[in-house]
Amino acid sequence: MGDDSELVAIFETAEPALLPVAESILGGAEIPYVVSGGEAMSLLPVGELLGPFTRRGLAARLMVRPEDADYARELLRELEPHPAERSEEE
Repeated sequence: MGDDSELVAIFETAEPALLPVAESILGGAEIPYVVSGGEAMSLLPVGELLGPFTRRGLAARLMVRPEDADYARELLRELEPHPAERSEEE
């Protein structure tokens, strides 16, 4: 895919079940991507007991080329927490 320094982060999650869904969506749309930090999600049992700060620290990031970023974000929009869910996590 080229130089990783040219990639843009378009999605971040610490929820292990969401990562393969997001990867499937991008793969189905034939958008090349790189996962950064995905291996950290499997190191600890990430859940409510660890708190939101720890979950964010272990998040995986999906990165794409800048020219694919807007379309990729649009495809993954439904996977993002809704505003009410975000406020409960913080």
